[in-house]
Amino acid sequence: MFRHYLMGAAVWCMLIGAPCAADAAASETQVQAELQSFVNGYVSKTNRSMTCSKARPKVFKRGGKYVATYTEIDPQSTSAKMKKSNSKHFDYIATLRYEERTYESVGNTQKAARGGKFQCVKIRRLTELPRYVKGKWEN
Repeated sequence: MFRHYLMGAAVWCMLIGAPCAADAAASETQVQAELQSFVNGYVSKTNRSMTCSKARPKVFKRGGKYVATYTEIDPQSTSAKMKKSNSKHFDYIATLRYEERTYESVGNTQKAARGGKFQCVKIRRLTELPRYVKGKWEN
């Protein structure tokens, strides 16, 4: 008799658990989409807030020439992978990888350096670990 109740409870849990698993998958898909949105916003915000940007390069003298330089995150280099977290403080954790590129242009004057052709002189590969906390991604 007890075995019948146990079997019934097991079947009931399986029936109730199936929709929850579908909801979890849909939720995980939504969290993944939110991660991509977060990455795009993060790269855009970071590039706008750089002290030396494409619009405002830093110019200094090196030898007898002027050098204009700026740094930005290459949006094409970003990749983000997320996984479920075992932490009680956040639900998911992601690995965000991207390239920070430094560009330089050289000229005889400051104006020539600012208006010259910029070339990539340095690439730094960086990794960050954003977390999904209370329904949103944060870094």
